[in-house]
Amino acid sequence: MKKKLPSNREFIIPMINLDEISPSALTEMIDNAPEYEKRQFKQFVTNTIGAIHQIPHIFAKSNSEKPFDLKNVEAYFGRSSASADEPGKNIASRFKSHRDHVERRHQFGMIIAKTTIENTLLMERFGISVIEKLKEVGGLCIANKTAYSKGGVGDTEPGLLYMTFKFIVQEEQFGRVLSNSQIKSAVAMVMSELELLKSESKSVESAAELAFQAANEPRFIGGHQVNLYDPDKDKFLAPDLSSPRFKQAHF
Repeated sequence: MKKKLPSNREFIIPMINLDEISPSALTEMIDNAPEYEKRQFKQFVTNTIGAIHQIPHIFAKSNSEKPFDLKNVEAYFGRSSASADEPGKNIASRFKSHRDHVERRHQFGMIIAKTTIENTLLMERFGISVIEKLKEVGGLCIANKTAYSKGGVGDTEPGLLYMTFKFIVQEEQFGRVLSNSQIKSAVAMVMSELELLKSESKSVESAAELAFQAANEPRFIGGHQVNLYDPDKDKFLAPDLSSPRFKQAHF
């Protein structure tokens, strides 16, 4: 398989309806997930935030009475691993559990990264910390419901980072743009709580600052397109990211 680098803008991250998941479909998604090395926090941030920002555009209704905001997306950000007998089996099980969970009832999922199993824990905690700080200061942010991981994952490489989500009614005011001083304060809070990442402090601090800056701009789409995948038709239902509607969208 030809490796596709995270900087490739033609790269497509498949997103799947959780009612249509199967181990074979998830194996295909694993094969097409962007790969990251240990120190590639910046690339991970760029492409993950860009992927999240595309979700409202993919599902927005043209006759919506009010803007479709990032905070209408309730997400769960987690990690998994490949399965020894069939690579997509473990994450298919995770996706099903998020779909069937009595409170979660998530509708869609995507694999946003593959890396080493060890590195998934670092990237997961980094991503959760950024999202939590955005929520604390009222910044532009998805309604994340993840807590720090309390259990392990399998031992079959690669490790996987994924996101499942559903749409919710957001009664509060939409998120606001952060000032430079708020960004610096939020970065300092992220760095103070991520003990596991001290060995990577320079790259993590740089990535954290980028994360808060990118979150300020909901039209930021990172390095990849995200397309809804129909496994029965083997077809992507893609938004036109070059359209005036995409460029002029407001949240």
